[in-house]
Amino acid sequence: MDNDGEAMARILDPLLNIMPPPTEPVECGIWEDWSRIQRYLGTRLPIDYKRFINTYGSGQTGDFLWVYNPFSKGHLNLLERVFSDLGSLRVIKAEFGFEEVPYHLYAEPGGLLPWGYTDNGDVLYWLTKGENPDQWTIAINETRSPIWEEHQGYFVTFLTKFVSGELASKIFDGKWERKMLRKHGCALFTLSVGEI
Repeated sequence: MDNDGEAMARILDPLLNIMPPPTEPVECGIWEDWSRIQRYLGTRLPIDYKRFINTYGSGQTGDFLWVYNPFSKGHLNLLERVFSDLGSLRVIKAEFGFEEVPYHLYAEPGGLLPWGYTDNGDVLYWLTKGENPDQWTIAINETRSPIWEEHQGYFVTFLTKFVSGELASKIFDGKWERKMLRKHGCALFTLSVGEI
């Protein structure tokens, strides 16, 4: 395995150290199914996201954040949420323009592609800039608000900072209790089955 391959194989390690995966995850992906999902979406997805879904399955991260999963049979289904979340943004953008939604929307080049949401309704997106999805960064839209934040780093970097309490976010401040790590000694990943 070359250095890049080794790095990709170990990309979840920082997250695994602070948020162990479930012993029996639900709705996990398998590598063979990802090409079908990506064809349907019309884009490749970041490798760290695919590894996360293959390892953790469906569930809630840190008692606050839900990651969309193309293998979910419920409301977390990535394929359904991409179209519903972007449909909502298209309506807002048509009425208010770039003032409310200062980004292009997927499938436009560099457009927003949703990957999760919080208990408060904030939506998390990849900024799909560039040809390499492993270099996409993160944007957050505060619920019912024109407030947006961008975060450098990739999907697993973002989640690791989030569950460790190191994420600097004005949108999340005050909405999420960072005492979880002190209380439990590790971050929690709570399983979610399709009916949610």
